[in-house]
Amino acid sequence: MTSLELRPRLATEIVDAAFQLYRRHFSELVSLSALAFAPYVVVQLLLTGGDPVEPTTAGAATSAVVLVFGWVIGSIMEAAVVAGVSNSYLHGRPDVPEALRRTFDRLGAVLFSVTAKWILIGLGFFGAVMAGALASAVIAIGAGSTGQVAPGMLTVILVAGVFMLAIPVGLYFFATFFAVPATVILEGAGVIQGLRRSRDLSRGLKRRILGALGLPMLLFIVFQLIIAAIVNFLPGPRLISFLAEQVVTIIAYPIIAVIATLLYYDARIRKEGFDIERMAADLELRRGFAPAGSSN
Repeated sequence: MTSLELRPRLATEIVDAAFQLYRRHFSELVSLSALAFAPYVVVQLLLTGGDPVEPTTAGAATSAVVLVFGWVIGSIMEAAVVAGVSNSYLHGRPDVPEALRRTFDRLGAVLFSVTAKWILIGLGFFGAVMAGALASAVIAIGAGSTGQVAPGMLTVILVAGVFMLAIPVGLYFFATFFAVPATVILEGAGVIQGLRRSRDLSRGLKRRILGALGLPMLLFIVFQLIIAAIVNFLPGPRLISFLAEQVVTIIAYPIIAVIATLLYYDARIRKEGFDIERMAADLELRRGFAPAGSSN
């Protein structure tokens, strides 16, 4: 018995299904997120006392250790929640120990694949920024040479050109690699294979991916910034503010991984008939347990 029906969904339906699954298994998913994220909280408390990781407040070595460790823990947390969501979607329960086991069994591939994913997204975005800046500079110089455009307007043209090109390219690469680390954790793919697999699954579905995943991720980032701003103005020790920020992250982050995992399965259903494959497997399993001589 699956937690949710296996079928293709619209972007809005994926988000709705993700919140249903998140509410249904809230305690398990938040526990999984907390178990994966707890080491980062402990390390940052030990090294910085909960202060923001900045060169002015912590030494360069301390800042590097905290940032790298945060990257590792963030990758583990993402992969563990993906494994838990997959268990819930296919089998009706997250199975926290199993999700952690699968994550640590594939730890090296998870870390390298997530790192490669964000490097490729960053390179695509940076390349688009440079191309946009060059194109905008040419346009601005041409317009400025006529003397009909004010210098301030030239700056506006330059900035607008950069963002008009860089943002779509960044979103394109983000949608292309949406299924990393799902391909690594759930299919046992290697780093390169996982990136290629995600690219193949995203073909023809990038608008759907961005429609389902883009807005919730943006809202998550904005929500984090708002919470950080609020707790920084509250009276009391910095430790309380730091812990409040981490609690918000632990509670809110799983919903992003839930949406990404449902998008992964939606792509497989649309491209590979994954729902039919599961139905056939369930039918074979039922036949295997049928009493001898039964026609069912």
